[in-house]
Amino acid sequence: MKLYMFDDSIIISGANLSQDYFTNRQDRYIIIEDCKSLVDFYIGLVELLGRMSFQLTNKNTLTLDPTWEHHPYKSPYKTYASEARKQLMQYYNTHIVKQSTSEKVTDTVVYPLIEFPPFDIHYDSQTTDLLMCNAEPGSTMHMATGYFNIPDIYINTMFQKSLANFKILFSHPMANSFQQAKGPAGFIPTAYSYLTNTFHSKIEKLELHERITCFEYQRTGWTFHSKGLWYTPNKSELPVLTAVGSSNYGT
Repeated sequence: MKLYMFDDSIIISGANLSQDYFTNRQDRYIIIEDCKSLVDFYIGLVELLGRMSFQLTNKNTLTLDPTWEHHPYKSPYKTYASEARKQLMQYYNTHIVKQSTSEKVTDTVVYPLIEFPPFDIHYDSQTTDLLMCNAEPGSTMHMATGYFNIPDIYINTMFQKSLANFKILFSHPMANSFQQAKGPAGFIPTAYSYLTNTFHSKIEKLELHERITCFEYQRTGWTFHSKGLWYTPNKSELPVLTAVGSSNYGT
């Protein structure tokens, strides 16, 4: 999660607060202003995750919150994961139900999704797959990912179940942040190129190229990290739904 909160506003992004992201990295930032309920939800979520995570002290040592009884690796993992899942689900469901009963009339709905595979929580990936499955014929789904490694469940849905058109944008090898890396990391762009070429070959083999189109981002001196999803219904000029966050839609 990459969240930046101040007062009653929040920036949701896929970017870290490091020098590269402020100079030559193409990424995505969404600011939602004056939305106290959303900010409160994320503050509580971060605090809950902090309780079940190691905390760095001013003496450069790690400690656990005294109210959290299960050590991440000294306790049986199933016990730790089960309690973490229980508390996350309770927190999430309580806040979602609370907001869903609001009688306010608005033109925009912001619906937080969470994804914690180690705790068997898959709301984000399940919702993404359902959206692909239920997209109306002739609609368009734009996807962007800096690191193309789409899981089989998404590929199967795109190829066999969905009736939407897909336009997928990912980084060109020269726009991959590992392009100049030393050692084994320098081969990472090649690995992603292999994955994209394999995906494109499947599209051609199944003759889906009119419905699924791939694009590569390349800009001299820049790297590409933007990620997101935009859904545009048939006969609509603009998207009516977008997904924001740090997911690259990878395995």
